[in-house]
Amino acid sequence: MNYVKDGEACVYDGLFASTKIPTKTKGISLNGAQGTLERGSVISLDTNKKGNLCDKAKAGDTVYGILTDTITTGVEATDYVITEVYLTGDFNAARLVFAEGTSLSDFETQLRELGIFTDAVMEG
Repeated sequence: MNYVKDGEACVYDGLFASTKIPTKTKGISLNGAQGTLERGSVISLDTNKKGNLCDKAKAGDTVYGILTDTITTGVEATDYVITEVYLTGDFNAARLVFAEGTSLSDFETQLRELGIFTDAVMEG
């Protein structure tokens, strides 16, 4: 499983459903003025190839990946932030983050086509 470092201890954060599907990552430039985006946020690309929190209301955006780390995007729309996204993997559906009014069902097919799979995970 993948882990998030918490001081000296590694703590599983529940983002991954399994390690059966290898993860690949890639750097990406996010648009500014989106506030803080949480690890597990589903990211789409706009026509300028800049990342946004996945929102079905943004018809021109194309789903791209899942944010590897929590990040603050700055105040101005032009405050681009470089970060990293997962391009592939098997993720816990309940831990994915979308824009308000948007859900996994809106983008599940597109995510699968990219090699991003989702499963329900029992958490205890």
